[in-house]
Amino acid sequence: MKPSILVFSVSIGAGHNSAAEAIVQQFNTHHPAGKTSVIDTLDFINPLFHKVLEGSYLSTLKFNPKLWGYIYDYTEASRQSYGVNEAMASISYHKVIDLIQRFKPDIIIATHPFPAGILSSIKEKTGMRIPLISVVTDYGVHAFWIHPHTDLYFMPAEIMRSECLEKGIPEDKLSFKGIPLRETFSRTYDIAAIKAKFGLDERPVILVMGGGIGLGSVYTAAKTILGMDQDIQVIAVAGKNEELYAKLSRLAEQYATLTVFSYVENVAELMSISSLMVGKCGGLTVTEALAMRLPMIILNPLPGQEARNADFLTNLGMAALIRDMEELPHLIDSLYKVPIRLEFMRLMAAHFGRKEAADDIYRTLMENYLFPLRQEEKLC
Repeated sequence: MKPSILVFSVSIGAGHNSAAEAIVQQFNTHHPAGKTSVIDTLDFINPLFHKVLEGSYLSTLKFNPKLWGYIYDYTEASRQSYGVNEAMASISYHKVIDLIQRFKPDIIIATHPFPAGILSSIKEKTGMRIPLISVVTDYGVHAFWIHPHTDLYFMPAEIMRSECLEKGIPEDKLSFKGIPLRETFSRTYDIAAIKAKFGLDERPVILVMGGGIGLGSVYTAAKTILGMDQDIQVIAVAGKNEELYAKLSRLAEQYATLTVFSYVENVAELMSISSLMVGKCGGLTVTEALAMRLPMIILNPLPGQEARNADFLTNLGMAALIRDMEELPHLIDSLYKVPIRLEFMRLMAAHFGRKEAADDIYRTLMENYLFPLRQEEKLC
């Protein structure tokens, strides 16, 4: 069998692309002769528009996060999100249709709400019957994700069922398989060997991360932890933020217990040797930590999807939340002095962590849409 899978993502942040690549990885592993492709939707439509939108989004998060929170809440009303979807579809209509006709996919998958809306609108206008699958990558269901011509929604957790139904998603369109991760998060790691590889000893390691683009108070958090009276080591990941990487590198010259990385592909390794993670709570970062049973301290989450993720994690005991950096040393100190709390966080992470999500999504798609593949239902 040679399935043809087309995945639409958006590379604002690293998480949506990571989820897309995890799905493609599964199909390529099981069907090396098949055809798969990940499309960076906005770049495909108009690279200049993509850069402007990404720059505006990142500037808003950095300088006026409350504005982003307002936009997020305002578009929560389905009426407002529908208007955005229609506008995006009108810009991209012909290019996306042309791509689909050339690629001839058996299934179309969206790991970001923008392409999910665009593709639903195209299905409505053309009568296209290729299955449209949405892979929701946050622990809250925003109206941007909900579209009348989506055939199936993969959701992060069964506990979200009531929220999905309340927001109008039909129950027969719901599948709670988790957020897909790369296969590196399914491996077993030799902790001692990895620590030795990075020049670390047996002392506890705290991982400080700001996501793929290095947002958040990574530098301040790392410096605060290093100033504590604790016998610990710190790994700080700057992501693609070059300025942050330079600042952290200078800090590492002062502290032998600080190890600095820029953008990394071996996040699973770093998480495997850490006893605690401090930082942002983007959907993929959260999912990776849960898969590795890693307790989290969330630093002042951004309004919008991060705040929703933070609520999910803290309400279920998988993470602790602080909004003032002065609280960080006291919280870390209390966690290490009361290890039963850290253990509870690990147990809850293990309960909700879904290392096998990508494989489960692959198998669900095969069983429901691709085996056997009914050619008469493929119409574009």
